[in-house]
Amino acid sequence: MERTLAWRIQHLGRHQKAVRHGDWKFIEHAGVGQLFNLARDISERRDLSIHQPEKLAELKRRLTDWELDLARSEPKFLVK
Repeated sequence: MERTLAWRIQHLGRHQKAVRHGDWKFIEHAGVGQLFNLARDISERRDLSIHQPEKLAELKRRLTDWELDLARSEPKFLVK
């Protein structure tokens, strides 16, 4: 079973969010999204978002679902 991992970074003006599912990773920074197949491109040099629109939509949906889930629950702690 493949697991999904999502995260956000908001530190010193850097606002980035990403999701990883299986070999695929979607990352968004400053409103620009990129899609990578980490099994074939571990260094994240080849953005496949134009070539893989279905995979891009799937990972964007997973990230949105995660963010909605976070918004429904109050955090138990805050990391600064």
